[in-house]
Amino acid sequence: MKNLEFKNFVEFSDNAFLANKKSNAYFLRWFKPILEALKEMGGSATPDEVKRKIIENEKLSEEDIKEVRGKSNVNKLKNELAFARNYLVYEGLIDGSERGIWKITEAGRNIKMTHDEASRVFLKWVSKLKDRRDSSSRSMNYWLVGASWDSSSDQTQRFIEEGIWQNGYDNRYINIVNKMKPGDKIAIKTSYTKTKEIPFENNGRTVSVMKIKCTGTVIENLNDGKNVKVDWDEPEEREWYMFTGRNTIWNITPKEDKDDWMKEELIKFVFDGQEQDYQKFINDPYWNNRYNIILKNEKSDEFISYTKEEFLKEVFMDDEQYDIIKNTLIRKKNIIFQGVPGVGKTFCAKRLFFSIIGKKDDTKIKTIQFHQSYCYEDFIQGFRPNKDGKFELKNGIFYNLVKEAREEYERAEREKRKALEYCIVIDEINRGNLSKVFGELMMLIEGDKRKKEWAIKLTYSPEEDFYIPKNLYIIGTMNTADRSLTMIDYALRRRFSFITLNPAFENKKLENYLIDDEGIDYEFATKITQMYIQLNRFIKDTFKNSNFTIGHSYFINQLDRDKLESSYNEIVEYDIKPLLEEYFFGEEEKIDEALNKIKL
Repeated sequence: MKNLEFKNFVEFSDNAFLANKKSNAYFLRWFKPILEALKEMGGSATPDEVKRKIIENEKLSEEDIKEVRGKSNVNKLKNELAFARNYLVYEGLIDGSERGIWKITEAGRNIKMTHDEASRVFLKWVSKLKDRRDSSSRSMNYWLVGASWDSSSDQTQRFIEEGIWQNGYDNRYINIVNKMKPGDKIAIKTSYTKTKEIPFENNGRTVSVMKIKCTGTVIENLNDGKNVKVDWDEPEEREWYMFTGRNTIWNITPKEDKDDWMKEELIKFVFDGQEQDYQKFINDPYWNNRYNIILKNEKSDEFISYTKEEFLKEVFMDDEQYDIIKNTLIRKKNIIFQGVPGVGKTFCAKRLFFSIIGKKDDTKIKTIQFHQSYCYEDFIQGFRPNKDGKFELKNGIFYNLVKEAREEYERAEREKRKALEYCIVIDEINRGNLSKVFGELMMLIEGDKRKKEWAIKLTYSPEEDFYIPKNLYIIGTMNTADRSLTMIDYALRRRFSFITLNPAFENKKLENYLIDDEGIDYEFATKITQMYIQLNRFIKDTFKNSNFTIGHSYFINQLDRDKLESSYNEIVEYDIKPLLEEYFFGEEEKIDEALNKIKL
């Protein structure tokens, strides 16, 4: 590659910064400006002085200087300069022995730093750092640690200034801290969630984020379970997505398990300065399913696969229960998931269909929510005013889906192959006047009447022979705790199989999920499950049925791992308590008794 020289930041940004495009290490652009600035300032300076000199030399605009990134508005320029300095220290071009001072070495003065040379240095040290990890994999550990606890403020700056990291708890994590040893790598992090400004398509779903604030090397463990001495690098902040942990202490050393590849990627990001490969995570079935990302294979129209195994990872039920539900839907064509608030009825409905068709294909499934005003004209067909104020016949969501499924079914019959399957999920199905909504189609949804000979004339399309094909499933959801609703229409009840989803607090899979996926401490996760087992038993004993218990989804992607107690108390105060007040309306003693069972 031809050596390229650029006059300023903007000109450089318009060109490829690196011969090896795989590195994505954008901080390489600052190798030469840092060395030039230090030479001009006599060989040494503070980070802020170096930054000001680079701004002057490179003629950076206000926009370049003030550009920020991430939730915490980290200054992008300062961040990249800090990471560039680390690699210059690795190469021996800057003396990193004195904190707060950047000092150029003789090698740094004499080197001709081109962009090719910067790339060479970077790739060399990426390889060396990896070799160090590989050669010391049995002895070196990689730790991500928090810098605040309970209601304390962020201690990051104090830790950096004092050259320490400290466990702020008197009776927690003692044994884990004592396992840290000289030579281990350590980084301060904090975790949170975001729904916007995500660098990949998240379909509006909440994404877990971990901000890395500073990295360093453990130089001494005081073996008191609380304090270790650390040689901290220059602080820099970057955001990492998806595979995150909110534990106060998280050992990310690969241990030959299913998460090893993610840990390797995280180590490279945190300690080597490499960018996160979002696509690699998105292509993984677990993350793809979790964020509901619909990805097509670049070489075909195939969608990402979704199997029974993926379903069981996300839904807290066992093999046998899954098989029963799946076989019931295939046989009956129509089922209703019923249960109390928070058991994941709609989530389970979509995932069940994906597992049946073997892939996450949102083009084959529609979701609608019924309400008291919903009618046949909305669901099937009816006259509606257009933009000119005239009435015209419009097809509803169910009509369109039936038509698409029927065309596919008839095409598959002609081609003598299995038809692609479709599904409609009807949320809160019992809130609609079902006879009014389905009209003459009440008969046609029955499993044994899904064929042409049962075709009928529609109210608004008497010229059309309409039938519902075998390749269309109907899944409804129903809240058993809603006492304001009348019993579901008996005519429709006969046409559906009813499957009850229960709270998963007694299922070990929920506890494991909170610990392994949400990063909740073992003690806290266990405490939650046990408290809500007791609460639900109290509710069942009071009402003599289980229709008013509390579901587990109140704690799925809701707890802040850095502020567990306060986030838990918010859930109780604003989600659980109002529900209990509705259940035990006018019975203050019962409400207090129930709340006492879930107080920390």
